Amino acid sequence: MTDAHFMRLVLEVEKYAAGHPRRYKLKTILLVIFGFAMPMAIVLLIACGMVALPFIMLKLDCGANSDGMILLLLLSEFALGCITFIVFKSAWGGLGNPGGYELSPAEAPRLFELVEEISRKMVTAKISSIRLNADMNAAVLQRPRFAIPFFFRNHLLLGLPLLNALPKAEMEALLAHEFAHISGSHGIFSAWIYRTRKTWQELYSVGAMDKRRLDLFWHILMRWYVPFCAAYTYVLGRSWELEADSRAARMAGNEKMASCLIDIELKTKVSAHDFWPAIYDRVVDEEIPPKDVFMMLNSFHKSESKFQGTEVLLGHLLKARTGINDSHPCLGDRLAAIGQDMKNPEVRRNLVAGFMRSLPLESAAEFYLEKRNSHYTSIFSKNWKASIIGYWRQRHGAAEAAKKRIAELLRKMEKETLSKFEDTELFKCRLTVSGSPDSRLALARKQLELHPESAEAHYFLGVELLSRDDDSGIDELGKAMQMHSDYALCSFEEIQGYLLKNGRDDDLAPYREKVKAFCDEAKKADAERQKLSRRDSFIPHDLPPEKVTKICDVISHLRRITRAYLVRKQVSHLADRPCYVLALELRKNIFEDELNNDFLQKELTRCLSYLAPVTVVLLPRWSWSMGKRFSKIRESLVYSRNSPVSQDARELSA
Repeated sequence: MTDAHFMRLVLEVEKYAAGHPRRYKLKTILLVIFGFAMPMAIVLLIACGMVALPFIMLKLDCGANSDGMILLLLLSEFALGCITFIVFKSAWGGLGNPGGYELSPAEAPRLFELVEEISRKMVTAKISSIRLNADMNAAVLQRPRFAIPFFFRNHLLLGLPLLNALPKAEMEALLAHEFAHISGSHGIFSAWIYRTRKTWQELYSVGAMDKRRLDLFWHILMRWYVPFCAAYTYVLGRSWELEADSRAARMAGNEKMASCLIDIELKTKVSAHDFWPAIYDRVVDEEIPPKDVFMMLNSFHKSESKFQGTEVLLGHLLKARTGINDSHPCLGDRLAAIGQDMKNPEVRRNLVAGFMRSLPLESAAEFYLEKRNSHYTSIFSKNWKASIIGYWRQRHGAAEAAKKRIAELLRKMEKETLSKFEDTELFKCRLTVSGSPDSRLALARKQLELHPESAEAHYFLGVELLSRDDDSGIDELGKAMQMHSDYALCSFEEIQGYLLKNGRDDDLAPYREKVKAFCDEAKKADAERQKLSRRDSFIPHDLPPEKVTKICDVISHLRRITRAYLVRKQVSHLADRPCYVLALELRKNIFEDELNNDFLQKELTRCLSYLAPVTVVLLPRWSWSMGKRFSKIRESLVYSRNSPVSQDARELSA
């Protein structure tokens, strides 16, 4: 299921839940039961086979020797037991370790005492381990014991940046919210649905990364059931978050819970808007990423100068509404659920004042982890640097290449007028090396003065304007959506985020209708591009010579390919997205294997996808007549072994 289809499904479910709340809850419960019952059905089927096997063997009088029959029976039962274990292992065993660094009571005695106290007060299952990770988040994850989905271990995951961002007084409220999800007060049935939903979502993410999961049953399950279940439980999941907030507020206190929610929201937003972009902007000039990034983040969260204008930002956050892809309710709904009247100016001023007073105070990490805080902060900083250094060097190399390309294009501009493609390339290169939002805004406006029809410039200008709370950015993004379909979904997401942030969810209706229409069109476009027939019309391709050269370089390493034709298919749906067909003639081979040919076709399509949306077909397997049609199209022959055609393409690109 694509992002467009998932977004469309969530929109439909939200509308259905609002109009038929009882039917929605019943359908959601049945859907989750279906997902939970499938492995149960497999196990029961195997269990019935294990029970019935002895009777079947006795009925058939299998084996004259009773000892031999018993041995055969035991072996059969053992085989069925192994199959049962494999079924569970293949389903739930893939979740693996929850990650992070496991803490011991000796490292953080205060933290373990607090966890034990809250667990006892909220009547929750025992926490098997407490783990630190580098997320700005906290969660309770459940893992099956011995790959059996009915007995779980509970793991508390705490993000060290979050613990360093929160004052120690709010730690109780943070833990109480997480424990509420698995507490008896959450409701046994709701907790069961919550656990099942989270487990299937994690299995889906694991299966998406594990290419070895080729079993047809699990493929259908992961591709259809899990996204469908996730979309249907979005609304229900948000209600669970509100229930957890209410339970945590009753346990820790309304003011502490409100302060905790505001602290997390404000510091997450400000760091995402100011701190991390400033870090990644350094890639233009620095070849190696900074080594103490999380220490820098901790200092950022304690700096009062970084949080000036907090009351204005909080006002924007309170106006925001829950977005389509948001798994948690918006801040205003969460504060209202714990009885905070944020429309009262005095209440708002008191919360902002408390937030500012808490900035220089001892953080939860400093109090509960003591000396181990600096140790783990250093470890996570090193891990972050090691994980990102490859990407960082790639981005730095791209920035250096962009600088070089800018110089080349500027020299060429002095002699002649740049083509539309080159001008767009110059614009994108300048965006790559621009470090500040002001420079990106100026670049986008200048590009539109020269080329008013540039969808890229309209999109980047719209994004920058919305980040400054300028409504004119909506018009710019609307123009980008109309000019090119590639910017439809991303523009809608930017508009949606801006309108919800400012409490203008009623203005979203026309854009949602546009997105629904676009999703329908995208579905038709995908089906149109996946099929090729003799009724299709083809025209000369319009790819630049340098891309044709790269395509020739890829296929030149395969000696079986003798010729390659490149054409463009004329499509009726999303016509602004080109569809190219690369037809390959293969050397005749009496040992030709259909599986090898299919693998070659799929791998070439995948390898060339970063250059252009190319569909690879093999001739004459497909049709000799189509090969003749391609050969008659102008400049369609781009590669021929032992022929100067591919060399000519290289010379043109040079």
